[in-house]
Amino acid sequence: MLGYQDYCTSRQCVEALVRYDNQGKEIPWLAESWNIDASAKTITLKLKKGVKFHDGTDFNAAAVKWNLEKYRDFGRPEINKGTVFEVVDDYTVKVTMPAWDNTQFGFITSMASGGNMVSPAAWQKAPGAANDKDRDDWMSNNPVGTGPFKFVSWAKTTKQVYTKNPDYYIKGKPYLDGIQWDIIADQLVASAAMQAKEVDVIFYVLPNTAKDLEAAGFQLLPIKDGWILCKSIIPDSANPKSPFANVKVRQAISYAIDNKAIADSLYLGKYAAPVQQIASPKSDLNAPDFKGYPYDPAKAKQLVAEAGFPNGFKSTLYTQTDQSDVAVCTAVQAMLAKAGITVDLIPTDTPKFMQMSANTGGGWEGLIYSYPRIDFDPVLTFSRTFGPTAQQYQKSVIQPEEVVTALQKAKAAPDRESAKKIAWDLQKLCMEKYCLMTPVVATYNMAIKQKFLKDDRLFEVLTHQWYPEDAWLDK
Repeated sequence: MLGYQDYCTSRQCVEALVRYDNQGKEIPWLAESWNIDASAKTITLKLKKGVKFHDGTDFNAAAVKWNLEKYRDFGRPEINKGTVFEVVDDYTVKVTMPAWDNTQFGFITSMASGGNMVSPAAWQKAPGAANDKDRDDWMSNNPVGTGPFKFVSWAKTTKQVYTKNPDYYIKGKPYLDGIQWDIIADQLVASAAMQAKEVDVIFYVLPNTAKDLEAAGFQLLPIKDGWILCKSIIPDSANPKSPFANVKVRQAISYAIDNKAIADSLYLGKYAAPVQQIASPKSDLNAPDFKGYPYDPAKAKQLVAEAGFPNGFKSTLYTQTDQSDVAVCTAVQAMLAKAGITVDLIPTDTPKFMQMSANTGGGWEGLIYSYPRIDFDPVLTFSRTFGPTAQQYQKSVIQPEEVVTALQKAKAAPDRESAKKIAWDLQKLCMEKYCLMTPVVATYNMAIKQKFLKDDRLFEVLTHQWYPEDAWLDK
Protein backbone atom coordinates (compact mmCIF):
# COMPACT_ATOMS: atom_id res chain seq x y z
CA MET A 1 0.00 0.00 0.00
CA LEU A 2 2.10 2.81 -1.34
CA GLY A 3 -0.13 5.62 -2.66
CA TYR A 4 -1.47 8.71 -0.89
CA GLN A 5 -4.91 7.13 -0.61
CA ASP A 6 -3.41 3.94 0.80
CA TYR A 7 -1.89 5.85 3.71
CA CYS A 8 -5.41 6.78 4.77
CA THR A 9 -7.23 3.55 3.91
CA SER A 10 -4.67 1.35 5.67
CA ARG A 11 -4.47 3.49 8.83
CA GLN A 12 -6.97 1.35 10.76
CA CYS A 13 -4.66 -1.64 10.18
CA VAL A 14 -1.10 -0.30 10.17
CA GLU A 15 -0.12 2.13 12.92
CA ALA A 16 2.92 4.39 13.16
CA LEU A 17 5.32 5.29 15.93
CA VAL A 18 3.81 8.78 16.30
CA ARG A 19 0.70 10.79 15.52
CA TYR A 20 0.41 14.57 15.15
CA ASP A 21 -1.37 17.30 17.07
CA ASN A 22 -3.17 20.20 15.43
CA GLN A 23 0.07 22.19 15.16
CA GLY A 24 1.85 19.37 13.35
CA LYS A 25 3.96 18.35 16.35
CA GLU A 26 4.66 14.68 16.94
CA ILE A 27 2.76 13.09 19.81
CA PRO A 28 3.28 9.57 21.22
CA TRP A 29 1.59 6.53 19.76
CA LEU A 30 3.47 3.24 19.37
CA ALA A 31 6.49 5.18 20.58
CA GLU A 32 5.59 6.44 24.06
CA SER A 33 8.51 8.87 24.40
CA TRP A 34 11.81 9.81 22.84
CA ASN A 35 15.06 11.58 23.57
CA ILE A 36 16.78 13.56 20.83
CA ASP A 37 20.46 14.42 21.32
CA ALA A 38 21.83 16.46 18.42
CA SER A 39 25.36 16.59 19.84
CA ALA A 40 25.51 12.79 20.12
CA LYS A 41 23.67 12.37 16.78
CA THR A 42 21.19 9.99 18.41
CA ILE A 43 17.45 9.48 18.81
CA THR A 44 16.27 7.06 21.50
CA LEU A 45 12.74 5.67 21.21
CA LYS A 46 10.81 4.21 24.14
CA LEU A 47 8.06 1.89 22.90
CA LYS A 48 4.57 1.08 24.11
CA LYS A 49 4.32 -2.28 25.90
CA GLY A 50 1.58 -4.89 25.56
CA VAL A 51 1.04 -4.40 21.81
CA LYS A 52 0.78 -7.32 19.40
CA PHE A 53 0.68 -7.57 15.64
CA HIS A 54 -2.37 -9.16 14.06
CA ASP A 55 -0.50 -12.46 13.67
CA GLY A 56 -0.07 -12.62 17.46
CA THR A 57 3.63 -11.73 17.53
CA ASP A 58 4.98 -9.02 19.81
CA PHE A 59 5.50 -5.42 18.81
CA ASN A 60 8.87 -4.69 20.38
CA ALA A 61 12.28 -3.14 19.77
CA ALA A 62 13.39 -5.97 17.50
CA ALA A 63 10.34 -5.41 15.28
CA VAL A 64 10.94 -1.65 15.13
CA LYS A 65 14.62 -2.19 14.29
CA TRP A 66 13.62 -4.55 11.48
CA ASN A 67 11.05 -2.12 10.04
CA LEU A 68 13.44 0.85 10.13
CA GLU A 69 16.28 -1.13 8.59
CA LYS A 70 13.97 -2.29 5.81
CA TYR A 71 13.08 1.31 5.09
CA ARG A 72 16.71 2.43 5.16
CA ASP A 73 17.84 -0.39 2.90
CA PHE A 74 15.05 0.32 0.43
CA GLY A 75 17.26 3.16 -0.75
CA ARG A 76 15.20 6.22 0.04
CA PRO A 77 17.49 9.26 -0.42
CA GLU A 78 16.06 11.06 2.63
CA ILE A 79 17.64 8.61 5.08
CA ASN A 80 21.41 8.18 5.41
CA LYS A 81 22.54 4.65 4.56
CA GLY A 82 25.00 4.82 7.46
CA THR A 83 22.24 5.27 10.07
CA VAL A 84 22.37 2.46 12.65
CA PHE A 85 19.37 1.08 14.56
CA GLU A 86 20.19 -0.68 17.84
CA VAL A 87 18.05 -2.68 20.26
CA VAL A 88 18.87 -1.36 23.73
CA ASP A 89 16.28 -3.52 25.50
CA ASP A 90 12.95 -5.11 24.58
CA TYR A 91 11.21 -1.74 24.37
CA THR A 92 14.01 0.72 23.57
CA VAL A 93 15.57 1.48 20.17
CA LYS A 94 18.57 3.75 19.68
CA VAL A 95 19.13 5.47 16.34
CA THR A 96 22.66 6.71 15.60
CA MET A 97 23.34 8.90 12.57
CA PRO A 98 26.73 9.38 10.89
CA ALA A 99 25.99 13.12 10.94
CA TRP A 100 23.23 14.98 12.74
CA ASP A 101 20.16 15.55 10.59
CA ASN A 102 17.10 17.17 12.19
CA THR A 103 14.76 15.73 9.54
CA GLN A 104 15.39 12.14 10.58
CA PHE A 105 13.11 11.96 13.61
CA GLY A 106 10.11 12.92 11.53
CA PHE A 107 11.17 10.64 8.73
CA ILE A 108 11.67 7.46 10.75
CA THR A 109 8.56 7.91 12.92
CA SER A 110 6.01 9.31 10.47
CA MET A 111 2.98 7.41 9.24
CA ALA A 112 3.85 8.65 5.74
CA SER A 113 7.33 7.19 5.67
CA GLY A 114 9.44 4.91 7.85
CA GLY A 115 7.26 4.95 10.96
CA ASN A 116 4.65 2.44 9.78
CA MET A 117 5.02 -0.84 11.65
CA VAL A 118 4.25 -4.26 10.14
CA SER A 119 4.98 -7.75 11.43
CA PRO A 120 8.46 -9.09 10.57
CA ALA A 121 7.23 -12.63 11.23
CA ALA A 122 4.31 -12.26 8.81
CA TRP A 123 6.66 -10.87 6.19
CA GLN A 124 9.01 -13.82 6.64
CA LYS A 125 6.14 -16.31 6.27
CA ALA A 126 4.58 -14.62 3.22
CA PRO A 127 2.66 -17.35 1.36
CA GLY A 128 4.30 -18.45 -1.88
CA ALA A 129 7.21 -16.02 -1.57
CA ALA A 130 10.45 -17.22 -3.16
CA ASN A 131 12.55 -14.19 -2.23
CA ASP A 132 12.51 -10.90 -0.31
CA LYS A 133 10.94 -8.98 -3.18
CA ASP A 134 8.03 -11.43 -3.18
CA ARG A 135 7.71 -10.92 0.58
CA ASP A 136 7.71 -7.13 0.15
CA ASP A 137 5.04 -7.36 -2.54
CA TRP A 138 2.90 -9.65 -0.39
CA MET A 139 3.09 -7.34 2.63
CA SER A 140 2.22 -4.31 0.49
CA ASN A 141 -0.99 -6.08 -0.52
CA ASN A 142 -1.72 -7.95 2.73
CA PRO A 143 -0.72 -5.63 5.60
CA VAL A 144 -0.25 -7.14 9.06
CA GLY A 145 -0.09 -4.31 11.57
CA THR A 146 -1.07 -3.47 15.15
CA GLY A 147 -4.21 -1.43 14.47
CA PRO A 148 -7.81 -1.71 15.67
CA PHE A 149 -8.89 -3.47 12.46
CA LYS A 150 -7.41 -6.47 10.66
CA PHE A 151 -6.96 -6.68 6.92
CA VAL A 152 -9.40 -9.06 5.19
CA SER A 153 -9.19 -8.47 1.45
CA TRP A 154 -8.33 -6.00 -1.29
CA ALA A 155 -10.00 -6.17 -4.69
CA LYS A 156 -7.79 -3.67 -6.49
CA THR A 157 -10.40 -1.79 -8.48
CA THR A 158 -13.38 -2.13 -6.15
CA LYS A 159 -12.80 -2.28 -2.40
CA GLN A 160 -10.67 -2.90 0.70
CA VAL A 161 -12.20 -4.76 3.65
CA TYR A 162 -11.11 -4.76 7.32
CA THR A 163 -12.64 -6.45 10.35
CA LYS A 164 -12.57 -5.56 14.04
CA ASN A 165 -9.45 -6.62 15.96
CA PRO A 166 -10.82 -8.25 19.16
CA ASP A 167 -7.33 -8.20 20.72
CA TYR A 168 -6.63 -4.51 20.23
CA TYR A 169 -4.44 -3.19 23.04
CA ILE A 170 -6.82 -0.33 23.94
CA LYS A 171 -9.51 -2.13 25.90
CA GLY A 172 -13.09 -1.62 24.76
CA LYS A 173 -12.05 -0.37 21.32
CA PRO A 174 -12.70 -0.20 18.42
CA TYR A 175 -16.42 0.53 18.41
CA LEU A 176 -17.14 -0.40 14.80
CA ASP A 177 -17.39 -4.03 13.67
CA GLY A 178 -15.54 -3.39 10.44
CA ILE A 179 -14.51 -0.89 7.77
CA GLN A 180 -14.88 -1.12 4.02
CA TRP A 181 -13.30 1.32 1.58
CA ASP A 182 -15.08 1.37 -1.78
CA ILE A 183 -12.90 2.44 -4.70
CA ILE A 184 -14.99 4.77 -6.87
CA ALA A 185 -13.08 6.51 -9.65
CA ASP A 186 -16.01 8.56 -10.97
CA GLN A 187 -16.72 11.60 -8.78
CA LEU A 188 -20.33 11.77 -9.95
CA VAL A 189 -20.88 8.18 -8.83
CA ALA A 190 -19.19 8.89 -5.50
CA SER A 191 -21.34 11.98 -5.00
CA ALA A 192 -24.51 10.02 -5.74
CA ALA A 193 -23.47 7.32 -3.27
CA MET A 194 -22.94 9.95 -0.59
CA GLN A 195 -26.32 11.55 -1.21
CA ALA A 196 -28.00 8.12 -1.09
CA LYS A 197 -26.20 7.41 2.23
CA GLU A 198 -24.55 4.36 0.70
CA VAL A 199 -21.17 5.58 1.95
CA ASP A 200 -20.20 7.44 5.11
CA VAL A 201 -17.23 9.43 3.82
CA ILE A 202 -15.50 10.22 0.54
CA PHE A 203 -12.08 11.77 0.28
CA TYR A 204 -9.82 13.43 -2.31
CA VAL A 205 -12.88 15.29 -3.53
CA LEU A 206 -12.62 17.56 -6.60
CA PRO A 207 -13.72 21.21 -6.30
CA ASN A 208 -17.02 20.98 -8.17
CA THR A 209 -18.03 17.86 -6.24
CA ALA A 210 -17.11 19.56 -2.97
CA LYS A 211 -19.14 22.63 -3.93
CA ASP A 212 -22.23 20.59 -4.81
CA LEU A 213 -22.13 18.37 -1.71
CA GLU A 214 -21.40 21.27 0.62
CA ALA A 215 -24.40 23.11 -0.86
CA ALA A 216 -26.48 19.98 -0.22
CA GLY A 217 -25.66 20.20 3.49
CA PHE A 218 -22.83 17.70 3.81
CA GLN A 219 -19.84 18.39 6.04
CA LEU A 220 -16.71 19.50 4.16
CA LEU A 221 -13.36 18.58 5.69
CA PRO A 222 -10.62 20.64 4.04
CA ILE A 223 -6.96 20.33 5.04
CA LYS A 224 -5.30 23.67 4.32
CA ASP A 225 -1.93 23.14 5.99
CA GLY A 226 0.47 20.25 6.44
CA TRP A 227 0.94 17.46 3.93
CA ILE A 228 -0.88 19.31 1.18
CA LEU A 229 0.46 19.46 -2.37
CA CYS A 230 2.22 22.41 -3.96
CA LYS A 231 1.28 21.93 -7.61
CA SER A 232 4.11 23.39 -9.65
CA ILE A 233 5.58 23.81 -13.12
CA ILE A 234 9.08 22.31 -13.09
CA PRO A 235 11.49 22.94 -16.01
CA ASP A 236 14.28 20.62 -17.14
CA SER A 237 16.94 23.07 -15.98
CA ALA A 238 19.63 20.36 -15.77
CA ASN A 239 19.49 19.77 -19.53
CA PRO A 240 22.15 22.06 -21.05
CA LYS A 241 20.40 21.92 -24.46
CA SER A 242 17.06 23.03 -23.05
CA PRO A 243 15.88 26.67 -23.24
CA PHE A 244 14.98 26.22 -19.56
CA ALA A 245 18.68 25.90 -18.68
CA ASN A 246 18.65 29.71 -18.93
CA VAL A 247 17.42 31.29 -15.71
CA LYS A 248 15.79 34.13 -17.63
CA VAL A 249 13.45 31.65 -19.31
CA ARG A 250 12.63 30.11 -15.94
CA GLN A 251 11.91 33.58 -14.57
CA ALA A 252 9.67 34.18 -17.56
CA ILE A 253 7.53 31.19 -16.55
CA SER A 254 6.99 32.70 -13.11
CA TYR A 255 5.97 36.04 -14.60
CA ALA A 256 3.74 34.40 -17.21
CA ILE A 257 1.48 32.35 -14.92
CA ASP A 258 -1.49 34.06 -13.29
CA ASN A 259 -1.92 31.63 -10.42
CA LYS A 260 -4.63 33.70 -8.74
CA ALA A 261 -6.79 33.44 -11.86
CA ILE A 262 -6.23 29.67 -11.86
CA ALA A 263 -7.18 29.35 -8.18
CA ASP A 264 -10.26 31.53 -8.66
CA SER A 265 -11.58 29.89 -11.82
CA LEU A 266 -10.58 26.23 -11.54
CA TYR A 267 -10.66 25.91 -7.73
CA LEU A 268 -13.60 28.29 -7.29
CA GLY A 269 -11.52 30.62 -5.12
CA LYS A 270 -12.03 28.28 -2.18
CA TYR A 271 -10.46 24.88 -2.66
CA ALA A 272 -6.86 25.90 -3.40
CA ALA A 273 -4.64 28.92 -2.77
CA PRO A 274 -2.34 30.71 -5.22
CA VAL A 275 1.26 30.41 -3.97
CA GLN A 276 4.76 31.30 -5.10
CA GLN A 277 6.57 29.55 -2.27
CA ILE A 278 6.43 25.90 -1.22
CA ALA A 279 4.17 26.61 1.72
CA SER A 280 0.53 27.01 2.54
CA PRO A 281 -0.55 30.68 2.73
CA LYS A 282 -0.68 30.91 6.54
CA SER A 283 2.40 28.78 7.22
CA ASP A 284 5.45 30.26 8.93
CA LEU A 285 7.47 28.44 6.28
CA ASN A 286 6.81 31.44 4.00
CA ALA A 287 9.87 33.70 3.81
CA PRO A 288 8.68 37.12 5.03
CA ASP A 289 10.90 39.07 2.60
CA PHE A 290 10.12 36.96 -0.48
CA LYS A 291 9.52 39.29 -3.47
CA GLY A 292 8.47 36.73 -6.04
CA TYR A 293 7.14 37.33 -9.53
CA PRO A 294 3.89 39.25 -9.98
CA TYR A 295 1.84 38.33 -13.04
CA ASP A 296 3.40 40.25 -15.93
CA PRO A 297 3.10 38.61 -19.38
CA ALA A 298 4.95 41.51 -21.08
CA LYS A 299 7.93 41.08 -18.74
CA ALA A 300 7.82 37.32 -19.38
CA LYS A 301 7.98 37.85 -23.15
CA GLN A 302 10.84 40.33 -22.73
CA LEU A 303 12.88 37.81 -20.72
CA VAL A 304 12.31 35.09 -23.32
CA ALA A 305 13.68 37.45 -25.97
CA GLU A 306 16.66 38.44 -23.78
CA ALA A 307 17.46 34.76 -23.34
CA GLY A 308 17.98 34.44 -27.10
CA PHE A 309 14.49 33.57 -28.30
CA PRO A 310 13.06 36.76 -29.87
CA ASN A 311 10.52 34.68 -31.78
CA GLY A 312 9.80 32.38 -28.86
CA PHE A 313 10.26 28.61 -28.90
CA LYS A 314 8.36 25.33 -28.67
CA SER A 315 8.45 22.81 -25.85
CA THR A 316 6.32 20.22 -24.05
CA LEU A 317 4.31 20.18 -20.82
CA TYR A 318 3.64 16.82 -19.17
CA THR A 319 0.84 16.29 -16.68
CA GLN A 320 -1.01 13.37 -15.23
CA THR A 321 -4.42 12.53 -16.67
CA ASP A 322 -6.36 13.82 -13.64
CA GLN A 323 -9.03 16.16 -14.98
CA SER A 324 -8.19 19.03 -12.64
CA ASP A 325 -4.49 18.83 -13.54
CA VAL A 326 -5.27 18.84 -17.25
CA ALA A 327 -7.51 21.87 -16.74
CA VAL A 328 -4.75 23.77 -14.91
CA CYS A 329 -2.18 22.87 -17.55
CA THR A 330 -4.52 23.97 -20.32
CA ALA A 331 -4.73 27.37 -18.64
CA VAL A 332 -0.94 27.46 -18.18
CA GLN A 333 -0.48 26.53 -21.84
CA ALA A 334 -2.42 29.64 -22.90
CA MET A 335 -0.52 31.86 -20.46
CA LEU A 336 2.89 30.65 -21.62
CA ALA A 337 1.90 31.24 -25.23
CA LYS A 338 1.53 34.95 -24.48
CA ALA A 339 5.19 34.93 -23.40
CA GLY A 340 6.29 33.21 -26.60
CA ILE A 341 6.57 29.71 -25.12
CA THR A 342 4.40 27.34 -27.14
CA VAL A 343 3.96 24.01 -25.38
CA ASP A 344 2.37 20.77 -26.47
CA LEU A 345 0.28 19.48 -23.56
CA ILE A 346 0.81 15.76 -23.00
CA PRO A 347 -1.45 14.05 -20.42
CA THR A 348 0.52 11.02 -19.25
CA ASP A 349 -0.58 7.88 -17.43
CA THR A 350 0.57 7.68 -13.82
CA PRO A 351 3.23 4.90 -14.14
CA LYS A 352 5.00 6.68 -17.00
CA PHE A 353 4.67 10.05 -15.29
CA MET A 354 6.14 8.74 -12.04
CA GLN A 355 8.99 7.12 -13.96
CA MET A 356 9.86 10.46 -15.57
CA SER A 357 9.97 12.31 -12.25
CA ALA A 358 11.62 9.51 -10.23
CA ASN A 359 15.35 9.53 -9.58
CA THR A 360 15.57 6.06 -11.11
CA GLY A 361 13.93 7.25 -14.34
CA GLY A 362 15.31 9.19 -17.26
CA GLY A 363 13.84 12.57 -16.40
CA TRP A 364 11.83 14.63 -18.88
CA GLU A 365 12.33 17.19 -21.62
CA GLY A 366 10.59 20.53 -21.28
CA LEU A 367 8.14 21.10 -18.42
CA ILE A 368 6.35 18.85 -15.97
CA TYR A 369 3.38 19.67 -13.73
CA SER A 370 4.11 17.90 -10.49
CA TYR A 371 3.32 18.09 -6.77
CA PRO A 372 6.03 18.66 -4.17
CA ARG A 373 4.59 17.89 -0.75
CA ILE A 374 4.36 20.57 1.93
CA ASP A 375 5.35 19.01 5.26
CA PHE A 376 5.02 20.51 8.72
CA ASP A 377 8.80 20.10 8.96
CA PRO A 378 10.24 22.95 6.84
CA VAL A 379 13.60 21.30 6.17
CA LEU A 380 12.03 17.97 5.20
CA THR A 381 9.91 19.81 2.64
CA PHE A 382 13.02 21.08 0.88
CA SER A 383 15.25 18.03 1.33
CA ARG A 384 12.57 15.85 -0.32
CA THR A 385 12.32 18.23 -3.29
CA PHE A 386 15.76 19.70 -4.04
CA GLY A 387 19.40 18.69 -3.95
CA PRO A 388 21.10 15.31 -3.49
CA THR A 389 18.48 13.96 -1.06
CA ALA A 390 15.48 14.84 -3.24
CA GLN A 391 12.94 12.06 -3.48
CA GLN A 392 12.46 12.83 -7.18
CA TYR A 393 13.35 15.35 -9.92
CA GLN A 394 17.13 14.82 -9.58
CA LYS A 395 17.62 13.84 -13.23
CA SER A 396 16.10 17.03 -14.64
CA VAL A 397 16.55 19.82 -12.05
CA ILE A 398 19.87 21.53 -11.44
CA GLN A 399 21.41 21.48 -7.98
CA PRO A 400 23.07 24.87 -7.46
CA GLU A 401 25.88 24.75 -4.92
CA GLU A 402 24.24 27.56 -2.98
CA VAL A 403 21.07 25.45 -2.57
CA VAL A 404 22.97 22.30 -1.59
CA THR A 405 24.99 24.22 1.03
CA ALA A 406 21.85 25.81 2.51
CA LEU A 407 20.18 22.38 2.67
CA GLN A 408 23.15 20.95 4.53
CA LYS A 409 23.11 23.82 7.02
CA ALA A 410 19.37 23.46 7.56
CA LYS A 411 19.60 19.74 8.24
CA ALA A 412 22.54 20.24 10.59
CA ALA A 413 20.64 22.77 12.73
CA PRO A 414 19.94 21.37 16.22
CA ASP A 415 16.15 21.69 15.90
CA ARG A 416 13.38 22.78 13.54
CA GLU A 417 12.96 26.24 14.98
CA SER A 418 16.59 27.15 14.40
CA ALA A 419 16.35 25.68 10.89
CA LYS A 420 13.36 27.82 9.93
CA LYS A 421 15.34 30.90 8.90
CA ILE A 422 17.52 28.75 6.66
CA ALA A 423 14.32 27.36 5.15
CA TRP A 424 13.33 30.95 4.36
CA ASP A 425 16.64 31.35 2.53
CA LEU A 426 15.84 28.18 0.60
CA GLN A 427 12.49 29.61 -0.49
CA LYS A 428 14.26 32.61 -1.98
CA LEU A 429 17.05 30.57 -3.56
CA CYS A 430 14.85 27.90 -5.12
CA MET A 431 11.82 29.93 -6.21
CA GLU A 432 13.22 33.44 -6.59
CA LYS A 433 16.92 33.39 -7.53
CA TYR A 434 17.18 30.15 -9.49
CA CYS A 435 13.48 29.54 -10.30
CA LEU A 436 13.94 25.79 -10.01
CA MET A 437 10.17 25.50 -10.12
CA THR A 438 7.16 27.78 -10.35
CA PRO A 439 4.53 26.99 -7.70
CA VAL A 440 1.02 27.51 -9.02
CA VAL A 441 -1.46 26.48 -6.31
CA ALA A 442 -1.45 24.73 -2.95
CA THR A 443 -4.40 22.38 -3.28
CA TYR A 444 -6.49 21.64 -0.23
CA ASN A 445 -7.10 17.96 0.43
CA MET A 446 -10.83 17.58 0.90
CA ALA A 447 -13.20 14.99 2.26
CA ILE A 448 -16.96 14.94 2.66
CA LYS A 449 -18.63 12.93 5.42
CA GLN A 450 -22.04 12.10 6.78
CA LYS A 451 -23.02 13.94 9.95
CA PHE A 452 -23.69 10.66 11.74
CA LEU A 453 -20.02 9.58 11.51
CA LYS A 454 -18.53 10.66 14.85
CA ASP A 455 -15.10 11.02 16.49
CA ASP A 456 -13.19 9.72 13.46
CA ARG A 457 -11.10 12.90 13.15
CA LEU A 458 -10.68 12.25 9.43
CA PHE A 459 -8.89 15.09 7.61
CA GLU A 460 -8.55 17.03 10.86
CA VAL A 461 -4.78 17.41 10.72
CA LEU A 462 -3.43 15.28 7.87
CA THR A 463 -4.93 13.28 5.02
CA HIS A 464 -3.47 10.05 6.35
CA GLN A 465 -4.19 10.49 10.06
CA TRP A 466 -7.47 9.62 11.71
CA TYR A 467 -8.67 7.76 14.81
CA PRO A 468 -10.40 4.58 13.60
CA GLU A 469 -10.43 3.12 17.11
CA ASP A 470 -12.68 6.01 18.28
CA ALA A 471 -15.03 6.20 15.27
CA TRP A 472 -18.72 5.33 15.68
CA LEU A 473 -22.01 5.80 13.85
CA ASP A 474 -24.78 7.83 15.48
CA LYS A 475 -27.67 6.08 13.77
